[in-house]
Amino acid sequence: MKKLYKILISASALLAMLQLQAATIYTLTDDAEVSSTGNVDSTASDYLYAGFSGSTSFSAVFVFALPDLPSNEMFTSADFSANLQGRTSTPSYNGDLYGLDYRTSSSALAGDAYSGALDANATLVQDNYVTPTISTGTKSTDATGDANLLSYLNAQLTASATDRGNGDTAYVFIRVNADKTLSNNYTRYHFRPREYSANSYYWGELQYQTAAIPEAGTLSLLVVSGIALVLFRRKRG
Repeated sequence: MKKLYKILISASALLAMLQLQAATIYTLTDDAEVSSTGNVDSTASDYLYAGFSGSTSFSAVFVFALPDLPSNEMFTSADFSANLQGRTSTPSYNGDLYGLDYRTSSSALAGDAYSGALDANATLVQDNYVTPTISTGTKSTDATGDANLLSYLNAQLTASATDRGNGDTAYVFIRVNADKTLSNNYTRYHFRPREYSANSYYWGELQYQTAAIPEAGTLSLLVVSGIALVLFRRKRG
């Protein structure tokens, strides 16, 4: 019985070590409106457009500094939100949400612009993130979007490990773009940039939780502890 108690105490200590850590980070003032003509506007103070002006497409790009997590820690949950201020007329397309590969510079690039169906060079976080009939205000990723965002962030965390280990900051880029390519179209979704207000309510936001990854020996002890707990309860019953 004493051995059983020791196992249970050890398990409790391990579970405490694996406790989830929650945090929120906001888009940087490097967030930008990127156009298909190559223009990158990171100084917009009112709107980031996702849509069209004639045959020129616009993408709204939100920029986040990836937290420098220890090598044994990973994201366990994630959610993205941005403030949709309104629209220009009524779009005939949806706005899709993508994650772009990390970079060690926080600047959006001309190549970040996109319009059309699935972008094979980016990670689809949420299909139809915004739609023509959606209400304005804060728009958060749904359950599918959260799951895809979680996978994307962990992939970027792994990919950036060497750069972060060398002291660089890794930045991730979350993009909203039209899911069609159109011409002679003047409809757009309007998102608020960081520069719009000092009030974080309007800022692009990532909420997440992280936890330490148990080593093989730790996992084994947790399994044994779980079995021991079951046996302990059976004995008491």
